[in-house]
Amino acid sequence: MDEHADPLRIATEVFKDVFNSGSYSSLGMISAIAINLGLSERDILEKPENLKGFDQNSITQENLYQSPISSTWSLKTGRCTSFALKVVHQLESQHPELFNFKYFDLKGHRVARCQRTGILIDSSSGIGAVILNESQDWSTITGLTGKWMFYNDVLTYERSPQQGIKRSSPITAEKAIGTCLGEVAKKAILVCLFREFEARTTQFRGMIKWNIKDKRVELIPDLDDRKRMMTIAFCPQGTEESAQLCTSNFGAFIKKYGDMNQWVADDTHKIHETFWNAAVKLWGSPIWSSAPEP
Repeated sequence: MDEHADPLRIATEVFKDVFNSGSYSSLGMISAIAINLGLSERDILEKPENLKGFDQNSITQENLYQSPISSTWSLKTGRCTSFALKVVHQLESQHPELFNFKYFDLKGHRVARCQRTGILIDSSSGIGAVILNESQDWSTITGLTGKWMFYNDVLTYERSPQQGIKRSSPITAEKAIGTCLGEVAKKAILVCLFREFEARTTQFRGMIKWNIKDKRVELIPDLDDRKRMMTIAFCPQGTEESAQLCTSNFGAFIKKYGDMNQWVADDTHKIHETFWNAAVKLWGSPIWSSAPEP
């Protein structure tokens, strides 16, 4: 063991690499769930309730590392749980003498904490890896929202008094990803949020979201101003010309508010395209609307 090794610096470097390599995206997760259930993209668009057939308790220590489940966390894209598993896997594989993590479920958000160093891996952090020491008192942590406490192997978090306290004992990696996939399946979440970690801070950029209920794709340039949204609606009134405009404007959105490397990571763009083609066949050609001022 290198006595001069800085665990926080090492963890933040891995955090940054994982953060920049792929988007926050559930498209690959939906694809894995569809394979698991034998569903097509049309099946999902026509009746998203079909996804509820996924059993989140079916994830085991063995199939966690087998396709298609392994693709939901071991590649470049994914949600908060995928991010935590990726970072932890790299840190424990590369520096087993430094890191030994446990996972925690904060009701809709999963994080990981190292038993040896107190380092906390939370994909929503604004500065990368942080330290949460054991204490019976609340702590505020630079880079994170709310207040935190870790004591007697229990992680406690309160974002605000209105949202209440969330508390978790350690859970296994398979329980963490199973819970995450269960959420994606239950709500039929199809989203791709671009992100970057530069100059020691994280930043989220544009978001692409499938709104299956309203038969449209929503393009949001800024998460802090969600009313400033562009939409691509699939309907019988759509034409070849309107479809071409949608394709052109969608590409422009990726260039301006997204990241092409993240868009093609894990074939996210191909998964989106299969849903797009299924939507055209099911609902009609797309129509562009609600373009914001530049």
